[in-house]
Amino acid sequence: MTGEGITVDHFELTKLEFEGGHASVRVDMALTINSNSQFAVTRSVQSAIGRVTAASFDSNLLPNVDNSFDIGSATYAWQDGIFDGTLTVAGNVGIGTTTPANKLKVVTANSVTTAISTNGYIEDVSGNASGNYVSSHSWTIGSDSIGIFTANGSAGENVRAWGIGPHGAENILWTAVNDASSNADGGWGTSFVPTDDEKTYRFTVWIKKTGSTNGTTYLGTNGQGAYVTNLTGSANSNPYFWTGDLPILDRWYLLVGYVQASNDSNTANRGGIYDGVTGQKWVTISDFKSQTTTTALLHRSYLYYDTTITDSQYWWDPRMEEVNGKEPTIEALLGIGKGATQSATSYFGGSVGIGTTTPGAKLHVSSASAGSVSQALIEQTSTGSSDKLLHLKSANYGAGSYSLYIEDVIDGAYMVVRGDGNVGIGTTGPSSKLHIDKANQTLGSATPAGAVLITDLAGGNGVTEIGNDRTNMAYIQSRNVTNQTYYQLLLNPSGGNVGIGTTTPSSTLHVVGGVQVGAPTGGNKGSGTINLAGDIYKNNTAYTNPDWILELYNTGKITKYTNNVPVGLDPQLWSLSEIKTYAQENNRLPGITDEPAGIFDMADKSLEWIERIVIILFDQEDRIAALEQGNTQPREQTEVTLSENNASNDTDNNGFRNQALWSALFGGMAGAVISWFLLKRK
Repeated sequence: MTGEGITVDHFELTKLEFEGGHASVRVDMALTINSNSQFAVTRSVQSAIGRVTAASFDSNLLPNVDNSFDIGSATYAWQDGIFDGTLTVAGNVGIGTTTPANKLKVVTANSVTTAISTNGYIEDVSGNASGNYVSSHSWTIGSDSIGIFTANGSAGENVRAWGIGPHGAENILWTAVNDASSNADGGWGTSFVPTDDEKTYRFTVWIKKTGSTNGTTYLGTNGQGAYVTNLTGSANSNPYFWTGDLPILDRWYLLVGYVQASNDSNTANRGGIYDGVTGQKWVTISDFKSQTTTTALLHRSYLYYDTTITDSQYWWDPRMEEVNGKEPTIEALLGIGKGATQSATSYFGGSVGIGTTTPGAKLHVSSASAGSVSQALIEQTSTGSSDKLLHLKSANYGAGSYSLYIEDVIDGAYMVVRGDGNVGIGTTGPSSKLHIDKANQTLGSATPAGAVLITDLAGGNGVTEIGNDRTNMAYIQSRNVTNQTYYQLLLNPSGGNVGIGTTTPSSTLHVVGGVQVGAPTGGNKGSGTINLAGDIYKNNTAYTNPDWILELYNTGKITKYTNNVPVGLDPQLWSLSEIKTYAQENNRLPGITDEPAGIFDMADKSLEWIERIVIILFDQEDRIAALEQGNTQPREQTEVTLSENNASNDTDNNGFRNQALWSALFGGMAGAVISWFLLKRK
């Protein structure tokens, strides 16, 4: 309004209110035209402005009283506002609402439309990003304390550096670089955050330990105004949700603790430690409660007392959040979806119900449909066919129903598990716990045809075949898988007894019944008998014992058959009178004891006494001949001489043993020899 030749001497605006009508503005103004004093003209102007439709300002638009006047109203709002600079609002801002309860409240008419769109990050510089009161957004590369995080230990033990976080992305990690001292080795305690005692808060952090399990890891909190309490109600001045060692080194774990509301009646711990790989809850940890006078809480996590300098501990994404249903789920923090699809990996920490809202097991499939409707079907489809890989259905109810039914739609049933627990392979009607039905089982076929084949996964051609031949003979055969080459079959090769005809074998092979060896005539001779088609051999050697008797008789010494003399026996020749005297006194022949003996030892004893009897007969023959010739001089007693190598043989120290079989053999053979001798004399 001023310019060259015009001066404003007075300017005043007065607002005039008219009840029920529009307000007006009175203008009082005094102007001086032309500054030349001889021609100067001064005028006063008074006017009223009923309504301003537009105005331009070249200076600040200021109210004359602070915080008293509005621009627009709930009824009459300004349409658009354009500002080129900074807009500062001390109160709340509402977009889409006239009653904003927060510093910024955005309300849309449609809840599925985008309320806020930005091509940059949204960041709360106070540290409360996305409801997290202790966000690590302030972390930068460096060491020691930063922002609200006060380092635990020296600056050199608290380093922030790039590393791979639990979800495989590169993040700034808080790292404990350990020293050899047994004290604080890293971590932080935050500033106190104002809280509401009637609300529950969740404390989380990711931790990974490497090197060793030396030292102790901590996650805790503390209360301001009043300590938090244990769930039992006692105040805790040094509360930790958990202290200890994580189960697996070099693996990320999510630690979760809760400070419950002061008016919450719950007394169960909700917190836990979750495996970052599997998502499984490893252990439940302690919770606390606020007191009615608790006004603030803090977040703290430490490594203490680790003296191994090669150890490290890493932290990522500390969080302290109000539990109100808007906080991220545990699954979201773990990065595992509740219902992951396609190629994603899913983990369900609880139970899964299909057809039921109250699953009674880890996987509960329920269907009200009866008959042959499958309860679970895993199907692979291919051109022109449908192959059921896993088919669970109930064909009917009761013992005949199927708990598991695996079938091929073309070839029929392959395997069923019935409701009574019987398993059928090749049959849908198993009559026992395992019932295998296979056609064309033939013993000795070119390739294995048994119902059961056991092979070596590592390779090789050996196979164990178990089957039931068409001639009603069951068999077990070790053979080559591709031809008719047959292999050894071992029973209890590492120990234990084998019973045939008995369930309580008491020896390595215990047979109850008769045994046939080879193809003997006469067949089975009854229980406890052995019928041989051939002979019995001992160590594949010829039978040559004892023979030392005849050598002693003929030569007066033993040199050739020294090893045949029983150990501990005084080798000598017995006269018939000596044998008689011994038999009268002991009711047995010399060298015969009560010790049990095998068939070969019995044969040795039999042959020895046959040779002794023959020698006595020789002497008797000589005596008779001498008497006939008038010579009454008896044969001289043979003096025994043993070679030095007569040290031992394979008999026991008693030399001779007795058995009923020996008696039969000796009696028969001795009688035959004596009879032969007497007949010869005639």
